[in-house]
Amino acid sequence: MLIRQLTNNDSDAFYELIDITVNSLENQEFWLPIKDEVRTHFFDKSWTVLFGAFEGSTLVGAVGLFLNESEYSESLSYLSRTYEGPAKVDRLMVHPNYRGRGVTDELMKELIAEAKRLKVKNLLATIHPQNTVARSAMQRIGMELMCSYMNKDGYFRNVFVMPVKEKKKGFFGLI
Repeated sequence: MLIRQLTNNDSDAFYELIDITVNSLENQEFWLPIKDEVRTHFFDKSWTVLFGAFEGSTLVGAVGLFLNESEYSESLSYLSRTYEGPAKVDRLMVHPNYRGRGVTDELMKELIAEAKRLKVKNLLATIHPQNTVARSAMQRIGMELMCSYMNKDGYFRNVFVMPVKEKKKGFFGLI
């Protein structure tokens, strides 16, 4: 499996994967509708960095690191404290035929590495309270549930947060 940043050349495969993902969900509220403004910025690297997992030439999974404040400001407003340098993990999806094969973990490794490179200090994710698969994925990488709320469009969400830490090397890189 190859993990790489998506480009405009991948847009058709990305949108097709969205359709497949949404149609396979047990609860349609797990996936928030995509607003037109967000859609126009999917491949704008100052707004969003998208990663894709490929099996051969087939896009089998994707995730986005959303850098623009409009993507996460509502979620931040419900938290009891301020989080410096945030970015949002969003649009995590894996083709139904490839679930359970570690695709999510590989995508998240790349996303976290990019967050470090971009000097993001905190990652956050908003997840439907009943989406146990997404919750498990976020907790596996170290995200912690901070609050629950109903967003302005009427969707329930849990907010998860994780500080992005640089690995510190000890003596001779052993620690």
